[in-house]
Amino acid sequence: MEEGVFLAAENLTPGILTNMKISPADFRVQVVTDLMVSFTTQHELVAGAGLLIRLPFGLSIPDGVTELEVILSDGSSTTAAVLPGNEIRIPNMVASGATLDAGETAILKVKGVKNQNSAKDAGGFVFTTLAFLDG
Repeated sequence: MEEGVFLAAENLTPGILTNMKISPADFRVQVVTDLMVSFTTQHELVAGAGLLIRLPFGLSIPDGVTELEVILSDGSSTTAAVLPGNEIRIPNMVASGATLDAGETAILKVKGVKNQNSAKDAGGFVFTTLAFLDG
């Protein structure tokens, strides 16, 4: 970055999320299934924006899996990295040349998440939007 360059905070932080939901496509216990994820953003997300999901403690990634396919709102797909701490990092959630407008709802399908061992509340989850800067 050049000396004297100013970056406004709103260009670094994608913003507040509301209406966050996470739900397995199949509710049977111990089944590997698609995980439906949705949220509404209060600020525009630009091309290249990503999402970090900390799964509820009751859901898990099958042993040995390091990547998951994610189907994006526009029907395209990307590859998510499986991270320690029951987290999934989804890069390029917003396609090149596109934006997710303020007030718009993103709907994602994360393929290959394992349901919990019993029929009960799976626990809380966390979404964190990611902004990637050039350079």
